[in-house]
Amino acid sequence: MRFILSSLVVFSILSCGKESPVVADPVISFTLTVTSGVGGGVSSPGGSYTQGKSVSITATPDPEYVFVNWSNGSTDNPLSVTVNSNQTITC
Repeated sequence: MRFILSSLVVFSILSCGKESPVVADPVISFTLTVTSGVGGGVSSPGGSYTQGKSVSITATPDPEYVFVNWSNGSTDNPLSVTVNSNQTITC
């Protein structure tokens, strides 16, 4: 009888020692839309990117046009955008 009781106690202890499964953080994605106005083009139309991704976009003016700025006010060309929300950028 003691053997059965001891076995049950050991089995109970071992069955409680299982680790919980690891739950991965969800992947969060945002949409970056990049467009150009009259007189030029952009290196990328944008797309879906994971949160925190850094994306470089370049504006290329047509002949007789000059790049002035992006819709967010930046004059950097190429422009580095960190995607932390849905965004639309136009040059």
